[in-house]
Amino acid sequence: MLHRNIELKLASLFLAVFLWFWVTLDEENPITRKSVDADIVAQGVGPGLVIELGAQKVRVTLRGLEQDVADLKGDVTASASCRGLGVGRHYLPVKVRVPPDVVLVSIRPTTVPVVIEDILWDVLPVEVKLAGEPLGGFAVKSVEPSPSEVVVSGPRSRVERAARVVVTADLSRMVPGVAAAVAARALDGSGAPIDGVSLSPARVKVTAMTERVIVAKTLPVVLRTRGSLPTGFRLVSVAVEPPMVTLLLPADGADAITGIETEELSLSAVRGSITRAVGLVAPPGATLVDEGKVRVALRVERVPSQPQ
Repeated sequence: MLHRNIELKLASLFLAVFLWFWVTLDEENPITRKSVDADIVAQGVGPGLVIELGAQKVRVTLRGLEQDVADLKGDVTASASCRGLGVGRHYLPVKVRVPPDVVLVSIRPTTVPVVIEDILWDVLPVEVKLAGEPLGGFAVKSVEPSPSEVVVSGPRSRVERAARVVVTADLSRMVPGVAAAVAARALDGSGAPIDGVSLSPARVKVTAMTERVIVAKTLPVVLRTRGSLPTGFRLVSVAVEPPMVTLLLPADGADAITGIETEELSLSAVRGSITRAVGLVAPPGATLVDEGKVRVALRVERVPSQPQ
């Protein structure tokens, strides 16, 4: 009898210790729920085929001890099997794998729509669009892309929409004669970009050749006068300040221009030395870099009377 009582007492002691540990453990590490997002990976896509998933992620709800579900995002994986499927639209179940120490509660969505297409490729010419302005005084003579054609590949429905490949060359950033690598884009017939296709090469070298259309030329100022000095006066000297001015001229025909004339200065009323601001007359198509006037100083003296 005494032996049986000892066994009961020991069992009660062990049960009490177990319950104490269980309560303590439950308080320090309670059972909880957590939801994480997992990327859906398509598996088993056949050769020559490409897949487009209708949803990229699933929301997975898990249950377990708090310490086990605290950081589970990288340990939860989702997949959709495409093995044996051909071209078309399909609805596939999403399979989720979770660590063994947690319980899977729910998956949203449980199925994912997928579209399987065959891979198509096409060769399209490269079209160069110009942006910006070349260096001052230069104009674009020619623009050459290299290569002149690009291979566009991807899902059939997208490649068939591609109408042209475009690269945009910013002339303000390009050095004449030096190739610049520019990103290529596939566009549809309305000019909208097409995503989800690959371009080979993805960047096209563009070389812009320019030619000088405006030249700067420094020329002497030529004073134009009208009439003559009154009787009894003579012109001793003429000084023009500045004596040279700079013009921007069309390159074609610039060699024929050797000077820039002033507006006419009338001499008929001059009876002594004068200083005048006189305007400059730029040739057609030319632009003055400096101020549009010069200062003209005329030194005029009376003619000594001859003795009778």
